[in-house]
Amino acid sequence: MDNSFSSSFGKDEFKKLLAKYEEMASGKQPAYFDADQLTEIAEYYASLDDYEKSLDVIEFSLKIHPGTIEILTLKAHLLIETDHIQEAKEIAYSMPDYEYDVKRLKALLFTKENKIDEAKRMLQRMIEEEEEVDEESYLDAAYVFMDNEYPEEALPWFEKALKLVPGDMTIQQDYAECCFRTNNIERAIVWYNKVLDEDPYSTECWFGLGKSYSMNDDFQKAIEAFDFVLAINPNHTAAILLKAHAYSQIENYTEAAELYLKYTEYNPDEERPYYMAGICYYNLGSYEEALECFLKATQRKPLLDYFTVDAFQYMAGCYIHKNDHAKALDAIDNAIQLDYKNADLLITKGSIFLRQEEFDSANEIFQEALELDNFENPDSYISIALAYHDNNLFDLALKYLIGLQESYSGHGLSYIYIAYIYLLKNDKDKFKEYFMKAMEQNPNNITQFTNQLSSDQAEIKELILNLKQSIEENY
Repeated sequence: MDNSFSSSFGKDEFKKLLAKYEEMASGKQPAYFDADQLTEIAEYYASLDDYEKSLDVIEFSLKIHPGTIEILTLKAHLLIETDHIQEAKEIAYSMPDYEYDVKRLKALLFTKENKIDEAKRMLQRMIEEEEEVDEESYLDAAYVFMDNEYPEEALPWFEKALKLVPGDMTIQQDYAECCFRTNNIERAIVWYNKVLDEDPYSTECWFGLGKSYSMNDDFQKAIEAFDFVLAINPNHTAAILLKAHAYSQIENYTEAAELYLKYTEYNPDEERPYYMAGICYYNLGSYEEALECFLKATQRKPLLDYFTVDAFQYMAGCYIHKNDHAKALDAIDNAIQLDYKNADLLITKGSIFLRQEEFDSANEIFQEALELDNFENPDSYISIALAYHDNNLFDLALKYLIGLQESYSGHGLSYIYIAYIYLLKNDKDKFKEYFMKAMEQNPNNITQFTNQLSSDQAEIKELILNLKQSIEENY
């Protein structure tokens, strides 16, 4: 909410006023206060989020200064802050709306009810009925929308304010943030840099710039921006977290994992950073460290949660890599208990059975996974085929891939997957047959497929891409 008096709270005059009020409130000393003084005291308590004390001041003020517009308006704002919208409306519509603050209050209430056109009309009226309009008037309108998650409506009001005071860095910074929230990322970068040219120690601007670069997938520049934030304030936890995300995006998993864990030093009860660090260690092949992180993640939110379920699945993957199939089954069963209609989890469980050579159990659970989607999810067929592939059961992999192709002839990757399995079986004729079908269907599917191959399959990737290129050059 607006803290219009906040600049005066540290002054000796206000401190004396506050002490005088608190002595009166405790019953030690009777005193008189005018409406402006009580409004300032109520605003002070509100700035501390002590709404109970603020409302006490307001009720006291209304007893001795009934009908005061400023104090009624403040009361309505406090009621909005505490989600008592109907009571706030009753106050707003009890006051004459020729008052500037009342019109702004009503516009704010319209945004709370998602009545954006009504809010725009009320703010336009508020501006038009002012004798003198300055940048503060435009900012009052902008913040009604900005503070209530309608940044696209705030944008033109910020631009009007900037035309009046183009050099105001506070407005420039808020405009940059508004641009960011409306996905005008390039414009946000320009305006954040404008402010930083004048104020290179603004952590908020460096942080906003880092967020903007991240949105533009320019992660190296994002990391540099977050470095500036952390140079100024090493304890800026949001910058630590987003810097970790940026390192993860450029696959620098070592740096990312360290930063995720550094974040947990400040926020030890959050689940996601442990989960993200676990993924980083998993991608590095550091399965012990990954398991430790996933275990911490699952201990923080025992109820159904995406990260908890996914963490258990990753734990199963870690145990698979460690050839501890019993613990892998325990982990995947924990995930299934939380999300029993998840076909991907069942397929992971089936793949563990394959590794234990429990083929009947694997087939049974694969069928259960397919049944969840009425045998209509092509991705499940491919995942099952890959599970058989990973266990060198190529004929069974082909069974599912060919079944997929017969049922979903337009599925983009089925032909190239079939060709790939035949290549592994050293069946050159079948490989060429299905490779040509893949080329006829869409050559881009072949490129997409090769991007999914692991680093130890570099020779196969090179062979497939060379063949693709050769065919394209000759046709």
